[in-house]
Amino acid sequence: MLWLPVLLFLIHLGGWGYRGFVLLCVVLGAWEWWRFGKPLAGGGEFALLIVGTAGVLLCASELNAEHLGLFLALFASVSCLISLRHSDGRALERIGHLVVGILYVGLLPAFLIRIRALPIGREALFLAYGAVFICDTCAYGLGRTLGRHSLWPRISPRKTWEGAAGGLLGALAAAIAGQAWFAGFLDLASALGFGLIVGTLGQMGDLVESLWKREAGVKDSSRLIPGHGGVLDRFDNIHFIAPILYTYLILVS
Repeated sequence: MLWLPVLLFLIHLGGWGYRGFVLLCVVLGAWEWWRFGKPLAGGGEFALLIVGTAGVLLCASELNAEHLGLFLALFASVSCLISLRHSDGRALERIGHLVVGILYVGLLPAFLIRIRALPIGREALFLAYGAVFICDTCAYGLGRTLGRHSLWPRISPRKTWEGAAGGLLGALAAAIAGQAWFAGFLDLASALGFGLIVGTLGQMGDLVESLWKREAGVKDSSRLIPGHGGVLDRFDNIHFIAPILYTYLILVS
């Protein structure tokens, strides 16, 4: 957890400090996504994923629709062309892996940068990361101690309904405490809505990544973060809900 104070400092700093952190997560996440696709993805696909995820992140974080649309169109064209190198009958699967990769790994977290750019952005990100981490901790702790009923055994046999309930309660408690402590831009009802998004859709985001890891035949996306797995393992929840939280904050603040 030594990286947590660094993250909090970069959120406080904002600007290119926090943007650089998200960019680093995206580049490392692209490498992990590329590993999911082996042996489907080769070296050319790896380079394209790095460029694609970073480019989508930077375009979307500025919310420039023209630049983002042009970049996505160029990426689609290059993905189609690079598939001509192979003759294994998996061209559509290979292109899909690339396109979904840049959307999932690069586009979703761009909205964390957009949240930081809001007038309430610093406090909103403190609340978002805090609620997500507390949700994860409560889900893990309650699932380990009281978990009896599997939540979705086909995807993640170890996750339980009891753990999911604990995660939801933890997210709601974190949102209420944050609203009373530093997130005064939310009223109590809006804070409960914030916690509900984190505690439900955030955990669904974790299940989505678990599904892809299961299909790739790996336990963790990587071992970059000791005790947590990879970047996609640690930040899958908050990246998944970033555009939803951004929309929610625009509506309620």
